[in-house]
Amino acid sequence: MAFKKVSYINSEHKIMKFKIVCLLLVIFIMIDCKNDDNTMSSILINSNEIRVNDDLFLNAPNDDFELITATITGNNINLTIVYGGGCNNIYYDLLTSKDYIETNPIQKNMRLAFDDKDNCEAAVELELSFDLTQIQVSSTDKIIINLDGWYDQIDYNY
Repeated sequence: MAFKKVSYINSEHKIMKFKIVCLLLVIFIMIDCKNDDNTMSSILINSNEIRVNDDLFLNAPNDDFELITATITGNNINLTIVYGGGCNNIYYDLLTSKDYIETNPIQKNMRLAFDDKDNCEAAVELELSFDLTQIQVSSTDKIIINLDGWYDQIDYNY
Protein backbone atom coordinates (compact mmCIF):
# COMPACT_ATOMS: atom_id res chain seq x y z
CA MET A 1 0.00 0.00 0.00
CA ALA A 2 2.87 2.36 0.61
CA PHE A 3 3.78 2.08 -3.06
CA LYS A 4 0.30 3.21 -4.19
CA LYS A 5 0.31 6.10 -1.75
CA VAL A 6 3.67 7.34 -3.09
CA SER A 7 2.35 7.02 -6.64
CA TYR A 8 -0.78 8.98 -5.72
CA ILE A 9 1.32 11.72 -4.06
CA ASN A 10 3.60 11.92 -7.11
CA SER A 11 0.54 12.27 -9.35
CA GLU A 12 -0.90 15.08 -7.21
CA HIS A 13 2.51 16.73 -7.15
CA LYS A 14 2.72 16.65 -10.96
CA ILE A 15 -0.78 18.15 -11.29
CA MET A 16 0.12 20.92 -8.83
CA LYS A 17 3.35 21.69 -10.74
CA PHE A 18 1.37 21.84 -13.99
CA LYS A 19 -1.18 24.25 -12.47
CA ILE A 20 1.58 26.50 -11.12
CA VAL A 21 3.38 26.57 -14.48
CA CYS A 22 0.11 27.42 -16.27
CA LEU A 23 -0.68 30.18 -13.78
CA LEU A 24 2.80 31.68 -14.13
CA LEU A 25 2.50 31.53 -17.92
CA VAL A 26 -0.85 33.37 -17.84
CA ILE A 27 0.56 36.03 -15.47
CA PHE A 28 3.63 36.49 -17.67
CA ILE A 29 1.50 36.92 -20.81
CA MET A 30 -0.77 39.45 -19.07
CA ILE A 31 2.20 41.50 -17.82
CA ASP A 32 3.89 41.34 -21.22
CA CYS A 33 0.75 42.53 -23.04
CA LYS A 34 0.27 45.38 -20.58
CA ASN A 35 3.89 46.50 -21.02
CA ASP A 36 3.54 46.42 -24.81
CA ASP A 37 0.57 48.79 -24.63
CA ASN A 38 2.47 51.24 -22.47
CA THR A 39 5.72 51.15 -24.41
CA MET A 40 4.29 51.37 -27.91
CA SER A 41 5.66 54.51 -29.45
CA SER A 42 5.16 56.47 -32.58
CA ILE A 43 7.12 58.79 -34.84
CA LEU A 44 4.62 61.43 -33.72
CA ILE A 45 5.43 63.34 -30.52
CA ASN A 46 2.29 65.25 -29.44
CA SER A 47 3.99 68.60 -29.89
CA ASN A 48 2.19 71.94 -29.82
CA GLU A 49 4.53 73.20 -32.53
CA ILE A 50 4.02 72.50 -36.21
CA ARG A 51 6.48 69.96 -37.52
CA VAL A 52 7.91 71.00 -40.87
CA ASN A 53 9.10 67.79 -42.49
CA ASP A 54 8.44 66.69 -46.07
CA ASP A 55 8.73 62.96 -45.35
CA LEU A 56 6.47 63.07 -42.28
CA PHE A 57 3.95 65.23 -44.13
CA LEU A 58 3.63 62.55 -46.79
CA ASN A 59 4.07 59.36 -44.76
CA ALA A 60 3.11 59.87 -41.10
CA PRO A 61 0.26 57.77 -39.69
CA ASN A 62 -3.23 58.76 -40.69
CA ASP A 63 -5.55 56.85 -38.34
CA ASP A 64 -9.25 57.72 -38.24
CA PHE A 65 -10.51 60.84 -36.49
CA GLU A 66 -13.08 63.51 -37.27
CA LEU A 67 -12.08 67.17 -37.36
CA ILE A 68 -14.91 69.07 -35.61
CA THR A 69 -13.54 72.64 -35.40
CA ALA A 70 -10.57 74.56 -36.75
CA THR A 71 -10.10 78.15 -35.59
CA ILE A 72 -7.28 80.62 -35.21
CA THR A 73 -6.77 82.68 -32.06
CA GLY A 74 -3.75 84.96 -32.14
CA ASN A 75 -0.85 82.85 -33.39
CA ASN A 76 -2.46 79.50 -32.57
CA ILE A 77 -4.57 77.17 -34.65
CA ASN A 78 -7.05 75.35 -32.43
CA LEU A 79 -8.45 72.01 -33.51
CA THR A 80 -11.13 69.86 -31.95
CA ILE A 81 -11.19 66.23 -33.02
CA VAL A 82 -13.23 63.16 -32.11
CA TYR A 83 -11.76 59.67 -32.32
CA GLY A 84 -12.60 56.17 -31.09
CA GLY A 85 -10.51 55.37 -28.03
CA GLY A 86 -10.23 56.12 -24.35
CA CYS A 87 -7.98 53.32 -23.05
CA ASN A 88 -4.44 53.88 -24.28
CA ASN A 89 -1.98 56.26 -25.88
CA ILE A 90 -2.56 58.31 -28.98
CA TYR A 91 0.01 60.33 -30.87
CA TYR A 92 -0.53 63.38 -33.08
CA ASP A 93 1.31 66.23 -34.74
CA LEU A 94 0.32 69.04 -37.07
CA LEU A 95 2.53 68.56 -40.11
CA THR A 96 3.48 70.60 -43.13
CA SER A 97 6.10 70.43 -45.86
CA LYS A 98 8.78 73.05 -46.41
CA ASP A 99 6.95 74.39 -49.47
CA TYR A 100 4.48 77.26 -49.76
CA ILE A 101 2.05 77.64 -52.62
CA GLU A 102 2.99 80.83 -54.44
CA THR A 103 -0.36 82.61 -54.75
CA ASN A 104 -1.49 85.96 -53.43
CA PRO A 105 -1.71 85.55 -50.49
CA ILE A 106 0.58 82.54 -50.15
CA GLN A 107 -0.86 79.21 -49.04
CA LYS A 108 0.37 76.41 -46.81
CA ASN A 109 -0.87 72.81 -46.85
CA MET A 110 -1.12 71.12 -43.45
CA ARG A 111 -2.47 67.93 -42.00
CA LEU A 112 -3.01 66.48 -38.57
CA ALA A 113 -1.18 63.17 -38.42
CA PHE A 114 -2.85 60.83 -35.96
CA ASP A 115 -1.57 57.50 -34.62
CA ASP A 116 -4.18 55.74 -32.51
CA LYS A 117 -2.54 53.07 -30.33
CA ASP A 118 -5.86 52.82 -28.53
CA ASN A 119 -8.07 49.80 -29.27
CA CYS A 120 -11.09 51.09 -27.36
CA GLU A 121 -14.03 52.57 -29.24
CA ALA A 122 -15.54 55.24 -26.95
CA ALA A 123 -16.01 58.61 -28.67
CA VAL A 124 -13.27 60.82 -27.25
CA GLU A 125 -13.17 64.56 -27.93
CA LEU A 126 -9.74 66.17 -27.88
CA GLU A 127 -8.85 69.87 -28.11
CA LEU A 128 -5.45 70.65 -29.62
CA SER A 129 -3.61 73.93 -30.13
CA PHE A 130 -0.54 74.55 -32.30
CA ASP A 131 1.76 77.57 -32.52
CA LEU A 132 1.77 79.02 -36.06
CA THR A 133 4.65 81.50 -35.69
CA GLN A 134 7.21 79.21 -37.32
CA ILE A 135 5.33 79.24 -40.64
CA GLN A 136 5.25 83.05 -40.83
CA VAL A 137 6.98 84.63 -43.82
CA SER A 138 8.54 88.09 -43.49
CA SER A 139 7.33 89.27 -46.92
CA THR A 140 3.64 88.96 -46.02
CA ASP A 141 1.27 89.23 -43.08
CA LYS A 142 -1.23 86.62 -44.24
CA ILE A 143 -1.14 82.94 -45.09
CA ILE A 144 -4.02 80.81 -46.30
CA ILE A 145 -3.95 77.44 -44.55
CA ASN A 146 -5.29 74.40 -46.42
CA LEU A 147 -5.96 71.93 -43.61
CA ASP A 148 -6.54 68.37 -44.76
CA GLY A 149 -9.99 67.23 -43.64
CA TRP A 150 -11.34 70.77 -43.17
CA TYR A 151 -13.90 72.07 -45.63
CA ASP A 152 -12.68 75.71 -45.87
CA GLN A 153 -9.39 77.48 -46.21
CA ILE A 154 -8.29 79.19 -42.98
CA ASP A 155 -6.94 82.76 -43.00
CA TYR A 156 -3.95 83.29 -40.74
CA ASN A 157 -3.27 87.01 -40.29
CA TYR A 158 -0.26 88.10 -38.26
